[in-house]
Amino acid sequence: MNIDEHSNALLNTFFRTHERNSAMQGIRVLTIVALVVFNSLFLIEPLSAQIAVVDIEPEQVTNPFRFYSGYGHLFKTDIDRRGNFSRDGFRFLINDEVEFTPDLQLVNIASYDFHHYDFSSSSRFQWNDIHFANYVPLFKWKADEQWTILAAPIVRLNMEGDSKVKDSVRGGGGVGFIYSSSPTLALGLIIGALDQIEDDFQIVPIPLIRWQFAESWTLRTAVANLGGQNGLGAEIAWQWTPKVEMVGGAAFQRRRFRLNTNEQVGQETLIPIYGKLSLDIHSRGKLELFVAVATGGELRLENKNGNKIREEDYDATPMIGAQLNFVF
Repeated sequence: MNIDEHSNALLNTFFRTHERNSAMQGIRVLTIVALVVFNSLFLIEPLSAQIAVVDIEPEQVTNPFRFYSGYGHLFKTDIDRRGNFSRDGFRFLINDEVEFTPDLQLVNIASYDFHHYDFSSSSRFQWNDIHFANYVPLFKWKADEQWTILAAPIVRLNMEGDSKVKDSVRGGGGVGFIYSSSPTLALGLIIGALDQIEDDFQIVPIPLIRWQFAESWTLRTAVANLGGQNGLGAEIAWQWTPKVEMVGGAAFQRRRFRLNTNEQVGQETLIPIYGKLSLDIHSRGKLELFVAVATGGELRLENKNGNKIREEDYDATPMIGAQLNFVF
């Protein structure tokens, strides 16, 4: 599992008068936390860039079954030296929980992402349909009422359509915990160890925070979904009504994948800054609509040994999408 930009004036508008003092105290603390999280995305960029396959969110370890589907469109944008591209992405995720004892469960997490890239003929990047498949059997042990211990191996496949499967499969694992100190605060940490396609093995810290710092306001950090992709980030959620939530945040996303041509490696990096409208359409289901600006966009092409061939930035561009999330 997105960093919100809202002001004290906005808080004062929505909080009742007798809540203002506590809300102001909360927002001061929130600002510090948000800055730390935001800076950490860059301090650990080479590591955090690779954790998007670790589909662990606080909500995912509290429900026996979950289904997620999402779509996102990145609008056509210019690449620095020449050419342009756009991208459509789809994501599907299923969680299924097996209970061994009341305190020990296995959560089978399987996901599939499909990204279609549309490059102009003048672009020096020319990959097309990219597939991402991940399986994470997450073991969770409830040590007591507050502590939950997590451990999982990770298997993943990142490839263009006709590239070799054996060159596109990678693995890893993660261990961590979630500490629920109160109904309004849960803190956790996952340490992931991940093998990369033609890159160094990485040790990655993933902070998990769920903090309701005021009556209708919640801070969340995790590896979270956004349309057809996920990434590490933080977000602020405002519960407008019992069935409507408004969310703002940012996430760091990167994908590496094996290509058809000469076993090369492609990579895309971006930081979407987004707003979401979350609607409870069912007692166990949500529909979320989002708009975003993709910032910090970069494309990279490497040879089959992981040596850089070319690397170019692309212009900031809008993104839109929607996602469905059901838990049972």
